[in-house]
Amino acid sequence: MRAIVAVAVVLLLSAGVLVPARSGSGAEDSALVLIVGGQDEMKTRNPLPAIANDVWTTDVLFRVYGSVLLTDPSEERPMAWIAKGVDFDEDGTFEASEYNVWAERPGATDPLEIVVYYDFNGVRWHDGVQMTAWDLLFSYHIHAMSPAFGGGLNSDLRVLSCGGSQSSYEAAGRCLNVFPYDADPSEAGLQTQWEEQTRGDPVLRAALTFRLNEPYINFFESTLAPPMLPTHIWSRTGGGRHAVDFGCAVWIPQAEATARGVPECGNADPITHGKGIASTETVTGSHPYHYPSAEGWAPTDADVIGHGPFTLERWVPGIEASVVRYDDFYTGVDATTGGVFDVRLASILKKPTIEGIRYKVYKTTQLGVFALQSGEIDFYHWNVGPEFVPDLVKIPEIAVESNAEMRFFTLVYNMRNAPWGYAGEPAMDIGLPIRKAFAHVVDKRSIVQNMLQNFGVPAYGFISPSNTFWYNDNIPKPEFDLAQANAILDDAAQPGGLYDTPGLSLDPPGACSKDTPGGCRTLPGIGNAFFEILTPQADYDPVRHAASLSMASEMRHIGVNAVSRPTAFGEIVNRISAHDFDLFLLSFVRVTDPDALFQFFHSSNAAAGQNYAGVSDPALDACLEAQRREMDRNRRRDIVFRCQEILSDLRPVEPLYLRTNIEGYRQDRFVNWTVLGGTIWNDWSLLGIRPPIPSTERLYVQVTLPSAMFADASEDLIASVFDPRGLAVPGARVTLSVDSGTLTLGGSSGLSVESTTNANGQVSATFTAPLVSDATMVLLTASASHPDFHDSFLLTNVVWVFPPGERFLSLRIELPLGDIVSPGNALPLSIEVRDQDRVLVPDGVLNITSTNESLLRPSRTNGSAAELASITVEASESISGVETAAVTVTASMPDYRGAEANVGIHILPTSRTYRCATGEIVRDPSDCPPAERLQDASLVVLAVGVVVAATATAALVVLGRRR
Repeated sequence: MRAIVAVAVVLLLSAGVLVPARSGSGAEDSALVLIVGGQDEMKTRNPLPAIANDVWTTDVLFRVYGSVLLTDPSEERPMAWIAKGVDFDEDGTFEASEYNVWAERPGATDPLEIVVYYDFNGVRWHDGVQMTAWDLLFSYHIHAMSPAFGGGLNSDLRVLSCGGSQSSYEAAGRCLNVFPYDADPSEAGLQTQWEEQTRGDPVLRAALTFRLNEPYINFFESTLAPPMLPTHIWSRTGGGRHAVDFGCAVWIPQAEATARGVPECGNADPITHGKGIASTETVTGSHPYHYPSAEGWAPTDADVIGHGPFTLERWVPGIEASVVRYDDFYTGVDATTGGVFDVRLASILKKPTIEGIRYKVYKTTQLGVFALQSGEIDFYHWNVGPEFVPDLVKIPEIAVESNAEMRFFTLVYNMRNAPWGYAGEPAMDIGLPIRKAFAHVVDKRSIVQNMLQNFGVPAYGFISPSNTFWYNDNIPKPEFDLAQANAILDDAAQPGGLYDTPGLSLDPPGACSKDTPGGCRTLPGIGNAFFEILTPQADYDPVRHAASLSMASEMRHIGVNAVSRPTAFGEIVNRISAHDFDLFLLSFVRVTDPDALFQFFHSSNAAAGQNYAGVSDPALDACLEAQRREMDRNRRRDIVFRCQEILSDLRPVEPLYLRTNIEGYRQDRFVNWTVLGGTIWNDWSLLGIRPPIPSTERLYVQVTLPSAMFADASEDLIASVFDPRGLAVPGARVTLSVDSGTLTLGGSSGLSVESTTNANGQVSATFTAPLVSDATMVLLTASASHPDFHDSFLLTNVVWVFPPGERFLSLRIELPLGDIVSPGNALPLSIEVRDQDRVLVPDGVLNITSTNESLLRPSRTNGSAAELASITVEASESISGVETAAVTVTASMPDYRGAEANVGIHILPTSRTYRCATGEIVRDPSDCPPAERLQDASLVVLAVGVVVAATATAALVVLGRRR
């Protein structure tokens, strides 16, 4: 079941100054509206059909619909929201100590029966209707009917099936083992006992009993978080919103049903309340729920009613979609009266600062990046790709985030048909040798090194190596080897081989192609006819497109008639849903907890779920079922390891790579983004982002390090922290991070280290580059905080790492007084050029440019490294406000790979520097040479600011990033 879970972030925000609104008028042009660019648009307003799981659709609908739990981003565990906790001590009373407790106590009387407490006070649907426990029960039964997300034997709800985990929802008579808990059955109505709970209407506090048919490791994380749908919208005709009568899914109290406008769904018998209505039951004036009718509904904008932090404003197909802030979003406070229902929740959960989100479509990554650079959009929701990073970091207003994803890019076989899998029944897996051979025609390392530029890792299983506890490093790791692939197919084509596969031939002489099928092997079921690998078009994802072309070419080299078919993303999704494909190359949802493997590979999810390959293997099913029943973490790991081994042998899907997710956004518009699950695009970010604070109120961090180095070599770096006056800040907390390689600071080593600045406002660290076989870009970030100041922006530096034997140049740029200058004045900048052996290169040719010469101009723009070792950058005296520009330095020399580095310069009238009579620029007159050595003792006062941008290729990243 797909969980649409609204999450929240602690907003301990200080007041800030809003950035100017874009030109235009109306809410859509507000300074507080986030404009998001993406490669496609939403496909439907209806959250039920499979197409609603499209990323561009969920981008919008997930902002509208929510569940009853939050997700704690630091631990990715349940967090109390509407659901408050469980009856841990089983005494029938919800105590304060049980708040946010999501576990069964050791030695529980019945560990398979769990009582969960909910408080719906203050929780209203977007149309103002009060949410109740009956909406929750309704939502459970609606999603249990979903063939894609709940019905049959799908993952999250099968533990509630009344017929047992092997029984479908329909076969069990539409019965789920979740029902209202009554603290005192001797009295009419429902009562729950809450310790010290006096706020709000007690009628809106409820408890549900969940009776599991077997243990489920992710019951609290998944089963307790169904997407919430309003009963009054999705029952019967929804108050006239849809002409078709969907019917009634759950019996509810008659008064409740009448108040919701669906009296036909009411029942006077309390025993029936909350129970699913079987398809054979009689519903006077209506009928049992007809899910296909609900799934086929085309809601209008006004019909999209949830309870999440945003409401749908409009969707204009082919143009854009937009959502606006829901000001009654539940934060523990009654939005109408201001009364506090949940003190703990109200202390950590706030409404979004942004007023809305606009979604604009840019069909190619290049168009999206251009829109980001020009300021048309604030955030580009797509991997920008490493090829765009050098240009993005030249614009200090753009922040670049780089985070490892746990989402797999994969080649998927349609095992429902020969030759890829089964010949009529799962017991006849004739496709196994073909799949094993194809594991050797995929050059995963080449994809990572050449197409991803090392921003990723090859994938050999379906749990990331970075997920160290669950990853089985002993699974086979097939390497690119066409000879081995040929040998496997040849062996299977001959009687007596390890895989005796009727219908598979040896590779005949001649070239194999779509136009020359006579040179191709015959395969079971399709002969020597060509087959297609569906893949996104090049402008949608150039990496997957290129990888598919490469794989098809290598397959033809071993006599298999493969064709790469670039296809529109929407068409690929439709063909997958119809099981109308041979192979396709897409990505799986990220796998953090290994129970996701059940979703993708258990046979119960093959007909209509997310087992896209259609694998049906009894041993794999048994393993996947066992791991979700095992509550002991270590024993479960042993089972998960075995499941990975089975998958590695079956190879129903060929894992290709895990990508490093590179995202760009305008930090001059919004800051305080949160990283969760390898991306900053999540509800924690959308609830937490806000305009940046004034430049004169925050810390500034600067990092000095070489722009290039050898693999496995170590280089020292210095991070300096300044206050808004340009003075060094001792005692500031500095965090340094890299996406690969190792940082060492004090006694700590790893991808991220922390320390406190010394009396000079500096920390010194060492960076050891990763082992690479080709030129690789590493992103190094720095941030600073101090109790007396607002946090700095997160600063990103680019370091190029080269394999042994390369000849290259490296730049090191220093800003001794920081990177802030006042209008009409100058700032010193020193440049050092070295070769790969760290030897100074005085005759290297330098070129220095400014991103905006009308704002900032270097004193010299070209010459030798010796001539340009020390220059100044001068700010225009006509600047009246705060401005930012960047200086780019390139170094070149024959027979060497050149170097490039950027520094961002902020023009602010805040801090002061002095020009000595000798021409030196210093922070204080006392730093000038002694008076007796001066030819002219006059001093010129310059207003200069503080450091924000980095050395090397730099881009600023917002504060508040969580790791």
